[in-house]
Amino acid sequence: MNGILETILVIVGIIWVIVFLLALFLSPKLSATKSKNGGKK
Repeated sequence: MNGILETILVIVGIIWVIVFLLALFLSPKLSATKSKNGGKK
């Protein structure tokens, strides 16, 4: 069971890293499109 829990934690950690990197790459583009469309969310 401990091996399964460790695997789940590793997978969740990798997913968080991917989401964080995607947010870094996409946030400038999203903020640019939002500012063009009106600047507010």
